[in-house]
Amino acid sequence: MLNNRLSYFMEKIQGIKSRPAARNYCLLTMMLILLLVTELDLWLLSIWAEGELAFLLVLLPHFLASSLFLLHAVFCRLLDQGWGFSALTFLMVLVLGPLGAAGMVMSALFYIMYRSTATPFEIWYKEILPEQTTTPEEMLIERLRAWSQETEQQHRELVPFTDVLISGSISEKETAIDLMVRNYHPIFAHALRAALADSCNAVRAHAVAAITKIEEVFLAETLLLERLKNKHPNDFENLLALARHYDNHANAGLGDSASQIEYRHKAEALYRHLQELRPDDESIDWALGRLLVRDNRISEASDIFEGALKKSGGVVDPLQRIWHWECLYNLQRLTNLREEIRHHQRQIPAGSDLPQSLLDSIELWRNDKIDAEAITE
Repeated sequence: MLNNRLSYFMEKIQGIKSRPAARNYCLLTMMLILLLVTELDLWLLSIWAEGELAFLLVLLPHFLASSLFLLHAVFCRLLDQGWGFSALTFLMVLVLGPLGAAGMVMSALFYIMYRSTATPFEIWYKEILPEQTTTPEEMLIERLRAWSQETEQQHRELVPFTDVLISGSISEKETAIDLMVRNYHPIFAHALRAALADSCNAVRAHAVAAITKIEEVFLAETLLLERLKNKHPNDFENLLALARHYDNHANAGLGDSASQIEYRHKAEALYRHLQELRPDDESIDWALGRLLVRDNRISEASDIFEGALKKSGGVVDPLQRIWHWECLYNLQRLTNLREEIRHHQRQIPAGSDLPQSLLDSIELWRNDKIDAEAITE
């Protein structure tokens, strides 16, 4: 008999849970119990105040009435609703009596008013403390920073992308390629070319796709700059940007040899036109001379560098002078090279990005005790 009644009760509970308004049952029944308990407490207090009932006999029915909220908490738990409100009501009514009941009625009313517009706690918590997700790119950046700090402490050079492409996993190599493409600079070209020779097919395919994307961006920028050139054929700044655009891409070496030669010739023609527009601007001379050195036209480059030095009165960035020194070395003008290095070697900044091997060679040429022929050998 008891089992039948229990089964009947659980079926009723399940029926209530399946209704759309199930979440309101707990609140409505609690409000009903609050009204009944409040009325009972007020009646008990009035009897006690008239002296018709002892105080202990007033507390006993008050405790029994307050325990109804514990049963209500169990009821809400069976409905899979929050039972914390009922438990709090039990404590408030048990300790404060009618005052606690009035406070809980106000709390329930405010809850009903703001429930539809209030932000749920889970969403509020995620907005205040969002989950920290780390992308593969961020992980690689952190790894590079860690390597950089380690190498800096050990007085070694910073870890370049080429080291990642040599010793990293496949995913790290692909992430490194994505970073280079996203923040492309011609200095990354060597690492991208190295990725084309990777032993993994996936990395090679990723590198090919990356270079293709760089070429697409280069062509789009070329069309824009050429269009501006046609509209304003003597605009110095635009012509300089177009010349550097061709020069940098040819120097990167990402395209085929024929394209590199074509881009270098276009850059040279633009530099020479810029010389005509501003014959006193020695920065154009240095840019043209560097292009000629890369094209192995050393004698022409040397003449242009010397003309730029005369224009500036010998005042020039010491890092630019190194290109002139390269010409002097290749032309075997070793006496002039040594004199130049003696006069200007100390102007090279201590924190320059020049390779250590180049700095060591310059130091050797400055040393009077070493024969120039021995160095060239």
